[in-house]
Amino acid sequence: MLRITVEIVPGSEPSRRRTLATMAIANISALAATSDYELSASEGANPLASTAARTCQAVLTGHDRRQSVWAIVAAASSAVLEEKVDWVDW
Repeated sequence: MLRITVEIVPGSEPSRRRTLATMAIANISALAATSDYELSASEGANPLASTAARTCQAVLTGHDRRQSVWAIVAAASSAVLEEKVDWVDW
């Protein structure tokens, strides 16, 4: 499983660091060369975007595992940004 944590560090001061969002990416294809993944994402409230704290689940299919880790991060991010994903406020 990959776990992504997005943090903000205002003024580069570690004492002001806070987590904005997280995502878990779990392979559900027995590590096949082309794999499918379950995604679980959550983010805190964002007053600038007028969104409440929320979470969602998604599936990423047909990802080529022979790519850079950044390829799966980009694909997973795109998957949770699709309009068909239902975000649930929490």
